[in-house]
Amino acid sequence: MRYLRAYGPASVMDFQTWAGLTNLQKPLAPLRDRLTVYGTEDGREVWDVPDGQIVDGTQAAPVRLVPEYDNAVIGHQDRTRILPEADRTKVFLSAARVLGTVLVDGFVAGVWKLERPTKKRLTVVIEPFRAWGTNDRAAVEDEAARLAVWVDGEAERAVLMREA
Repeated sequence: MRYLRAYGPASVMDFQTWAGLTNLQKPLAPLRDRLTVYGTEDGREVWDVPDGQIVDGTQAAPVRLVPEYDNAVIGHQDRTRILPEADRTKVFLSAARVLGTVLVDGFVAGVWKLERPTKKRLTVVIEPFRAWGTNDRAAVEDEAARLAVWVDGEAERAVLMREA
């Protein structure tokens, strides 16, 4: 139930991917009656908590900087619901590394990392996958600046936006 509150709606396969377990259809079946069940465009069944909110898509999701290995990116079997397949290799690297991602309107649109050129300086480095509009770029820069303050409010902070 906690997984669905955080990442639902999700399929049994999504839950298995998140949990790192297999053959969960039978153990999860008793929960089905307590959940809301939806059908996806491709015919899969996904479950959600009864009071889960499904947005209609007319309102843009806020920009977020998601940390490395975060379940928002890795917690589903079908990651194309958040990460376009064309960008997968930019996020999932060799040796099972998963970079921090930039979400723009709910989709991975770039990666980010922290650099500390000196002990007293902190830089948030943003690498967009393609050019962003002025509003999206400003929202990403604002979110990166908030992250820098949270990480180290005493450091001299900067946001470095690389070109797509």
